[in-house]
Amino acid sequence: MSEDTLTKPTESTTCCARTRQLAVVRPQFNTKQRDDSLEVGVALPGVKKEAIAVAYERGVLSISGERTHELKEGETLLRREINDVRFDLQLRVAETLDAENISAKFEDGILTLGMRVREEAKPRTIEIK
Repeated sequence: MSEDTLTKPTESTTCCARTRQLAVVRPQFNTKQRDDSLEVGVALPGVKKEAIAVAYERGVLSISGERTHELKEGETLLRREINDVRFDLQLRVAETLDAENISAKFEDGILTLGMRVREEAKPRTIEIK
């Protein structure tokens, strides 16, 4: 590999990120269950909070957005290994969960969504008379 490989921009690395077709990926996620709630952690490294959309409709929770890297004026990209991507994840929400009160927070590249179990779906003890 010559020194030029790392220092000279190629045609594909100098193009604007907005003119390229973005790949669509499904982000990785973990789901944790507690006695009265469910928590979903979605890995979105390098994504800005403003670039994330979360929506709920007809029993489906949708997480979507983009991770892009824009060059500042005077910068030239010499090598690209971190690609711009569009992400999309759809999760079916069980009827036992309270979808009207979904919480969301974004910290350290992890989007955390919380849902509580609906009161009527919680196990209960029935008194025998």
